[in-house]
Amino acid sequence: MECVDSSSPSLAVMRRDYGESIVESFVMVAIFDLSEFVGCREKITEFQAEQTAQMILGQYYYLKVTEIMLFFYWLKCGRYGEFYGTVDGQKILGAFTLFLRDRQDIRRKIERERENERLEAEKKNALTFEEWIDIKITIAMYNSEYVMKW
Repeated sequence: MECVDSSSPSLAVMRRDYGESIVESFVMVAIFDLSEFVGCREKITEFQAEQTAQMILGQYYYLKVTEIMLFFYWLKCGRYGEFYGTVDGQKILGAFTLFLRDRQDIRRKIERERENERLEAEKKNALTFEEWIDIKITIAMYNSEYVMKW
């Protein structure tokens, strides 16, 4: 969850701050690492990795660097299927659909936890029913005394 909720920069911010080639290289390293890890006979070519990286940067520019790292980690773990024969750019790009669903589930869970924390904090400052009744009685008594003086 920390990867999704971190303050790390998005791909777009990284592109703005460090340039297109640095961010593209970062994504390409992750693609080549995946290709080596899965152990397929045919490795992804530099052209395929570059094209895949460019498409990731074009479509998923809003993802944080940590989310990209999490995506490739989960991809290596087999969470989004297996690679047969070769690491395929389309398979990588297709897996983003599943990753975005997982990411949304994580974001919802984070929001629920924050809402629960907020409600717990409010409960600490809230009056009990008995305290509320005491205040109401005190106000009513004060008002009745005030009216009697007039």
